[in-house]
Amino acid sequence: EVDITGAVRYDRPNTVTVRVEDNAGAGGVWRRVWLVHSAPGISKDSVLPDGGFEREPSAWRKSVMCGKFAFELDRQAAHSSAVSAKLECTQLAAAEDAKKFRLRSWGRWYQTGVPVQKGKTYTLRLWAKTSNDFAGKIAIWVTGDAKRGTAAANLVNTEGLWHRVVLTGIIPKSNTVGIYLNVQDGLGAAWFDDVELAPAR
Repeated sequence: EVDITGAVRYDRPNTVTVRVEDNAGAGGVWRRVWLVHSAPGISKDSVLPDGGFEREPSAWRKSVMCGKFAFELDRQAAHSSAVSAKLECTQLAAAEDAKKFRLRSWGRWYQTGVPVQKGKTYTLRLWAKTSNDFAGKIAIWVTGDAKRGTAAANLVNTEGLWHRVVLTGIIPKSNTVGIYLNVQDGLGAAWFDDVELAPAR
């Protein structure tokens, strides 16, 4: 993945050229290639309070199940606007806790009681990135889904690049859901921004 935002010319057409060398084995372009265009910020249709982590006090809560974590509202690494939510695992769990949770570390930003309409279809969109040395995984959960119980998506090391995460087909079984931005099973930092939960288009 390459972020070309800084190279795009807005006053005339752009051309993307890719040079491919196939020297051995499964080289070359052998999967789909695409461009992603996305407007920064949060949709006005989002039902999630403080998806940009801008409010004081924030609607987001913090919890640590095992390991040691540092939580920060980061003004140096936002995807859009001024702030992103940083969550860094600084120490793995003791053996007893790791065995109990089946994870070496687990911390999260989360909201519960997010107001939705029961039976309506929603989509969760957010941006996430990790530090280059990130050794764990990001697990995004929406609880209260009628079909799956918990709708989930996982992400590993993004090597410092913002990555868009989209969870579709979320159908609440009640009038509230929970959103969990988990960092699990390894050291390193992850950032979250522009989290939105909106009715499906």
